Amino acid sequence: MSIKLSNFLFFVIAILVISRFIWVDKFPVGMSNDEIEYGISSKSYALYGRDISGFGFPLSLFKTQTDGAISSIPPLALSPLFLVLPLDQVTIRSAYILLNLITAVMLYFLVTTIFSKKILGLMAVILFLINPWSIYLSRQATDTPFALLFYIAGIITLLRLNGWKLIFPFILLILAFFSYHGGKFIFLPVILFCQAFRLWSSEFNRIRAKSAIVFTTCSLIFILLYIFISRLIPDSTLFSRSSDLFFTDNQKMTSLVNEERRLTIDNPLQGSLSNKPSVI
Repeated sequence: MSIKLSNFLFFVIAILVISRFIWVDKFPVGMSNDEIEYGISSKSYALYGRDISGFGFPLSLFKTQTDGAISSIPPLALSPLFLVLPLDQVTIRSAYILLNLITAVMLYFLVTTIFSKKILGLMAVILFLINPWSIYLSRQATDTPFALLFYIAGIITLLRLNGWKLIFPFILLILAFFSYHGGKFIFLPVILFCQAFRLWSSEFNRIRAKSAIVFTTCSLIFILLYIFISRLIPDSTLFSRSSDLFFTDNQKMTSLVNEERRLTIDNPLQGSLSNKPSVI
């Protein structure tokens, strides 16, 4: 990679990073219910060691009575910050912008780990920073950004480390698992894909194959243990959020479709694009 090209890419990245902090107090306008719950729960963990519904770690990994059934890892991770900083819209969003920038750095290492080319890593960072979803998540103080960061970090370490050091990606992937309810469903597929990539991208090695088997087995045991503990706890988040996956309430589905159509500009494709399957 030429010096001129690398300097230009670094300049673009610097502009994109600085722009992340513009109008933090004004855009988006206000905060959603989930954002407020995550923010206040962060302060509650810092002061009292539990979320705003009264559940502390580790029980809060499995159960909460917050309105949005929030995940426990994001507020736990942010709680030390709000021991020393005031809790307001600027500090909360600034923390998530920093989290987003750390994710961009992790993405660079992920791409260079897979392709071994720094220019591809820099291009990936630029694409990540200008991606509308990335911009949105950098100011959306909820759970998804934490899951994204932990999954990327877990994948990097899983692809790079071997032997007993695989405990580090295992911990990172578990943190991703508990950071976002929707992220639980990709936990095992991510692990299986990474193990397949590790074995495919290098010559067959018995030690590496054994590590893959042990790691995958431990992951399966973890999932079964999580389900087992969740079944023992009344109103655990695993089962209270099951309606998000298994749509048994037909009236609720009809209401969601009607509301979506009401908010959409009338068009010939409305019936095809806004219906029960699309909502699911």
